[in-house]
Amino acid sequence: MDMYRIQKKETVLSIRKYVCMLSFACCVLSKASAQLERNNVFMGGANLAAMGLSGLKTSAIGNEISMEGVGGFGGSRLLYSQINGSPYLVDSFQTAAVYSRDNKFLGNYKVRFNTASQQFHFINEKSQENVIPENLVGRIIVGNGDTGNSTQVFSNCITGISMNGINVDKYVQVLAEGEASFYKYIYKHVISKENSLKAEPDYYFATSVNYFLHVNGKITYLKKLSESAVKELLPEMNNISNVQKEYNFKNESGILAYVNDWNSSKTIKK
Repeated sequence: MDMYRIQKKETVLSIRKYVCMLSFACCVLSKASAQLERNNVFMGGANLAAMGLSGLKTSAIGNEISMEGVGGFGGSRLLYSQINGSPYLVDSFQTAAVYSRDNKFLGNYKVRFNTASQQFHFINEKSQENVIPENLVGRIIVGNGDTGNSTQVFSNCITGISMNGINVDKYVQVLAEGEASFYKYIYKHVISKENSLKAEPDYYFATSVNYFLHVNGKITYLKKLSESAVKELLPEMNNISNVQKEYNFKNESGILAYVNDWNSSKTIKK
């Protein structure tokens, strides 16, 4: 009987030891798997820079848009093909230099900007159109290398941008950088118009353009493009060569010229 109890006790101890070893192995494997997943998702530094977008897990492009809040439509989504116009900023693909969030160069790719979904699409190594993962990419310089195209810089690493109390955590176009930065946020939404020839209305892509000034660590939404709105943030320049210059504060190019000259005047003073 004693021998039986001893053997039973040893068996129980062996089982417990095996369970502990198995639990430890599972824990190690779980941590290794989690680390591998983090590497696959975030691929920091050199790995991401070396592989570019070719090694990333990308998603397929969408072809529909939410219709919540758009009158006259019974469903919740509508195909792009059912909407007049284009969701893209420019329909054709353009060469772009793509950078990671820590500003490492990932390569040159053919891209186009879907301003309805706020996603950049690119052509991968298999000549397929895919979505650039915005959580990995920080800056995209469009027009780089395309003859006759002006360069456009888009960033999704700028924090603190809000519009009417809503955070804008999407791509913004960087028009000017310096002591004062000038940003442009473009997005396309859907509007409906009644059509007397049919029961359902017609749907169109409409473009909204919004501007922001970044001065002294604060980003201000310019609800209206005006001289008073800009000069409230960027006071008159003392540089004599710029005092006589006239700016049209009612449009983008006029404000951009003023911001660039304002930044230059600050540089000269230093």
